[in-house]
Amino acid sequence: MEIMNAIAQIAQMVGVPCVCLGAVMWYVNALDVRQREERKTWYEKHDQESAKWVDALNNNTKVITELLTIVKERKDLEELTVVKERNGV
Repeated sequence: MEIMNAIAQIAQMVGVPCVCLGAVMWYVNALDVRQREERKTWYEKHDQESAKWVDALNNNTKVITELLTIVKERKDLEELTVVKERNGV
């Protein structure tokens, strides 16, 4: 009840529009603080997920490089076999 009396006294002193403006300003500030905390949490989760994606991408790059090496070795072996067959060795 004391809070209501205080609000009524403030409204009488400065006017209802000023009290409403103050309430809206308080609400917007509280909302902004809450959203900043949510964004911070989201950014932290996003950074963790991004790190996992980077690891997965690096692992895929390693595997593709190894596969390319194997394919090149087999291609070289096939070319050597063709050359030997042509030369009758």
